[in-house]
Amino acid sequence: MEPNEHKNRTIGVVGGGQLAQMLAIAGKKLGIGVIVQTGKRTDPAVMEAVDVVLSDIKDISGTKQLSTLSNCVTFENEWIDLDGLSLLE
Repeated sequence: MEPNEHKNRTIGVVGGGQLAQMLAIAGKKLGIGVIVQTGKRTDPAVMEAVDVVLSDIKDISGTKQLSTLSNCVTFENEWIDLDGLSLLE
């Protein structure tokens, strides 16, 4: 996928578990794509996502890449590296 190809209709999710999967399924019904950042191609959300950033959820460079592909970014869980995220400002 080219950067910004889906940017105006895409949510980036850090994490690829069941919550991200449910968001991707719901998003499809609304014409909104979900891109997930996850370290495993076998995570549940991967099969429903429009794209995947294959990068561990703690990898800030992966989150930066996700942010360039998405209109907004959200997190599937509460384990957020706030210090690392501050570098993306």
